[in-house]
This record gives sequence, C-alpha cells and structure tokens, in this order.
Amino acid sequence: MKRTLIAVFALLFAAHTASAFSGGPPAGRAGDPPNNSNCTACHSSFPVNTGDGSLDITEIMEYTPGQSYDMTVTLEDAGQSRWGFQLIAKDGSNNPAGTLVVTDATNTQLSSGYLQHTSSGTQNGTQNGPVTWDFEWTAPMSGTGDVTFYVAGNAADGNFTTTGDYIYTIDMAMTEAAAGGPPEPFTLTSPADGTEFMPSDEVVFEWEASSDPDGGDVNYEIHIADNENFDDPMVHDTGTETSYTLTLSDDPEVGMWYWRVMATDDEGDETLSDDTWTINVNRLPGMFSLIDPADGAVLDDISTVDFDWEEADDPDGEDVTYTLHADTDDSFSDPMSFDAMGNSMIMVDVTNFEVGVEYYWRVMAMDENDNARLSGEVFSFTVNSTDVDENEGSLPSRFGIAAAYPNPFNPELSVRISVPKVQDVEVAVYDILGRQVTILHNGSLSAGSHTLTWRPNTAAGLYMVRAWNSEGSSDVKKVVYMK
Repeated sequence: MKRTLIAVFALLFAAHTASAFSGGPPAGRAGDPPNNSNCTACHSSFPVNTGDGSLDITEIMEYTPGQSYDMTVTLEDAGQSRWGFQLIAKDGSNNPAGTLVVTDATNTQLSSGYLQHTSSGTQNGTQNGPVTWDFEWTAPMSGTGDVTFYVAGNAADGNFTTTGDYIYTIDMAMTEAAAGGPPEPFTLTSPADGTEFMPSDEVVFEWEASSDPDGGDVNYEIHIADNENFDDPMVHDTGTETSYTLTLSDDPEVGMWYWRVMATDDEGDETLSDDTWTINVNRLPGMFSLIDPADGAVLDDISTVDFDWEEADDPDGEDVTYTLHADTDDSFSDPMSFDAMGNSMIMVDVTNFEVGVEYYWRVMAMDENDNARLSGEVFSFTVNSTDVDENEGSLPSRFGIAAAYPNPFNPELSVRISVPKVQDVEVAVYDILGRQVTILHNGSLSAGSHTLTWRPNTAAGLYMVRAWNSEGSSDVKKVVYMK
C-alpha cells in the first residue's frame, strides 16, 4: 500500500511538472544576463541550440528613441508539435529597456517584465511550425544607448513532459539612432486646399501628427495670414493638439487666407508642414449709403418716387442685387419690400402709402451667395399728397417729370410730363456717358399732363430722361432698360 501511494504521488508530481509551464516559464529563462539562464534548466534532454530548428525575431539594427515597432518571434523545428518562448529587452546595464506591449492577449502575456506565451499560445498540435507570436515594443528615451533583445524558444514534442524538447536562444543587439534633429515632416489634412467658407463659419483646421527623433513631445502653432509670405501672421498655439477651431470674423479684410503649421520639439528644433493651404472667405458686399429722397423728405403732389442709393462693391467680384424696405416702424418688423434687382434705384408707387405718416426706408444688398449687408443709414419720408392734377380742368402746379414707369422697363417706357401752362418743352434720353440717344418731344405743350412713350432699340443699361421748358426749368429721371 505504501509503495502504491508513493508511485501515485510520483506520477502526479511528474504530470504537474510537465504541465507547470504551459502558461509560461518562470521569469529569467530568456538567456539574458546576468544569469544567462534559459529553458534547458528544465527541458534538459538536449543542450541549447543543438536541434535542427530555428528561432528568429524581427530584425532592428537601429532604433529611434520613443518610436514604436511591430515585432514578431518565429519558431520552427521539424518533428515538434508544441511551442513556447520568452523574451526581454535590456540596456548595457542589464536593465529592462523600452516598453513591451501585448498586442495578442490570446497567445502572449507579460510576466515579471518578460513577454512570453500563454497556454493557448503553445499552439499545441501544430506540427513542425513555423509558429509566430506578435507584439509591440516602444523604444526607450534618448540616451539609453545600445539595447539587446534576448529570446528563448522551446520546440517541444508534445509528450507533456520536459523530455524530448529542443531549446533555442538568440540575442539581437540594436544601436540607438543619433540624437538631435527637428520633428519629422508632416502634412495638412483639413479643410482641403481652397475650401470656401461664409463669414462667421466655424473652421476646424487639422493636420497629421509629427514625431520627434529624440522621443520628446512635439508642440504645434498654426499660422494664418492674408499673404503667402506670412508677413504679420495670426499665430495660435495648440500645444500637442493637431487641430484648431477658428470662428471667422464677420467682415474679414481679404477673401483668401493662407495657413500652415509649425512643429517644435523640446530642443526648440522646428519643422514647417509640407504644405501651405488656403481657405476662401466669401465676404459681404461693401458698405454703401442712401441718396434720395433725402432723410426727412416731404413728398407733395406726387404718385411715384425714385429711390436712389450708392452701389455696393462686392469684394469677391459677385453680382449684387438690392431690395428696398419701407415701414412705419424704424425696426422694420413688417416692412414692405421692393425688388430693385441689380439696380441702385427703383421707382415706387406711393399712392398706397398713408398720407401724413412718416415712413422709414433702407436698402439691403445681397451677393450671389446670399451674404447680405444693410445700407449704412435709415432715412425717412412723409407723403403729403399724391394728387398729380391729372383730372381734366385741374392743372399741375409745377413743371417736371411726374413719372417714368415701369422702372426698370422692357420693352416700353412711359414718361409723364407735368406742364402748368402752355410752353415749349423738350424731352430727351441720354446714355450714361451723356450722349443723346433720342428726343421724345421738342415743341409746344399745352397745360396739363402728357404721356410720352419710348421703345428703345439700344443696349440694356442705365439711361437719363431729361425734360426742360422755355422758362429754364428742368427735371431728370434715371431709368433702367433691361433685356
């Protein structure tokens, strides 16, 4: 009975010993100094590196401080069917160097600073190999010096004992890359070169991350300027962030902005982005002022009024259209709107305006991208009477052009002339250069209102209708002929 118990205990101990390291060997079996111990300490059937197999690791002749490397251990041996490994990286003082990172938690693990196989990682039953284990190594900081990887591999026969297994070891020495140098080159990513934005848009500038050959931090500045030489740029420090958010001003001075990024390392070495890109800001139409009728004007005995204002230049070269707003409330909460299209004047029928009530007016200029600007002023006017004395037996009180309509017009313009008494009257049309285009009337007119018609056969554009009488009185109206 005693012998039987001893035999059973021996079998259990042997089984435990055979399977004890399937989840990874004890620390210090990678062949690394100072003990230089390897797996033959347990798997002692053959001396180290006497089998026909091979053990390899991704070769790195020179490492860059702080840089990460994807690495692989490969083990093969004909006739073997179970596998294991252990490795560590050490500096010249036999201290662990860099950082080992598990990228395959199923097959690899960290234990006491060593990277080694897991139970699954033995890949039991895989005949002959090769088998591989993947991981990542981040190189140590600058000044570490030479680093050596020490690796041990176990090509086992799968008999669940420590016999019949071949042990292999290798070491791979790496030199540290020369210190110094600026951050690595990098490129801009967003927004794409030439992207167009509206005023007040929020722009997110982004770029690739650079890296420091010395392994230090890289900080960034974004430079934004109105010229490609970056004279007097706006500079924004983003720290280590590779993006910056900027809200554009409501009225930037220029339409095109240039931008680039400067990367700076801890030593003060600098690298500019490979690219200089631009963004285009679509700006508002320029400032403009109202002209006529003058602020506070009182309109007597008139049914139509010509409203005039300055043209608004668009800094982006876009066409500008205008809308006149009129309201009894200077906040224009519910205005009447009159579309003047691309003209800086419009004739408005005021017969529907309340007599004796003060009205306010302004003009809105809008470019092709719906960027709008209001006139620099708000003027007011009051309509006292719209009686133009057109009824038979009622004569006009003064000479002039009572109306020129429609305005703009196509194909025909009607010009109504008010004549208080019999007199000689000439009515002519002139182009914008002051050249006479046609004479609508030249001779005597009786007292009253007279309507003349012009059907032009000329180019579209701005024209002036001028009327004057034999007593030296005159009047002028601007009209726009459209095709």
